[in-house]
Amino acid sequence: MVHSVKGQYKKSPLEIRTDSLVAELHKRRVDSICVYRSYCVGCRGSRITEDSSCSSKGDFTPTYVLWKQHSKTYLTYLDNCSIISPVVVYKDMFWSYLSVNWSEINKGTIKDFTTIDSDSGEAEVIHRNHGDNYSFDFIIGKDTISQYYDHFALIKRTIFFHKKTKNIYYKQNRKSPIRKIQLQIDHAIVEARKRH
Repeated sequence: MVHSVKGQYKKSPLEIRTDSLVAELHKRRVDSICVYRSYCVGCRGSRITEDSSCSSKGDFTPTYVLWKQHSKTYLTYLDNCSIISPVVVYKDMFWSYLSVNWSEINKGTIKDFTTIDSDSGEAEVIHRNHGDNYSFDFIIGKDTISQYYDHFALIKRTIFFHKKTKNIYYKQNRKSPIRKIQLQIDHAIVEARKRH
């Protein structure tokens, strides 16, 4: 006997807010947008008072939206509880880097932490439950690049089942254009937050 279940995905309040902001930017004819998320899976903490209308249920991923308009880059921050007014970003080299490396960023991947088993000689992927993750969507005109990776993929070695294991993709992942643009976006956000 086969059972089937039909389910419907319901967007979180944060996803709805983010989609609304992107739609509003499109209406204003903004055609260079980046939606960036840097978060820790399993490490969420939030301080919400009982009388707050804010919800900690569902997706609670700090989200940054950056866009280019009239030769300036702007940044706003969103989460389930707030949206911060846009600020100007002065360190916005990532747009140029994206333009030059579009194809590599679009087609590339950050490979999972992979090791070679000393007994079998076969490649094994190692995952972890908690840690830093990054995702970004670049929307340029009608084209979109979406990338996601777990920071664990950038680690050189770890202890797994009481054995030191080495990530065979460590160097490749560290040199990836995906990693480089993620670092540039992080830098732009840090600089913008310092100014405001």
